[in-house]
Amino acid sequence: MACPFKKGSQHEENGKFEQQKHRIIFYNQVSSAHIEYMCR
Repeated sequence: MACPFKKGSQHEENGKFEQQKHRIIFYNQVSSAHIEYMCR
């Protein structure tokens, strides 16, 4: 399954919270590395 929270996506640019599969992820340019980890 592809990750919707990948770096450079509109989600990252918005810099807000999203929920996927009962998991809350905060993403922004600073936490891009954390995003990639959470999406694995």
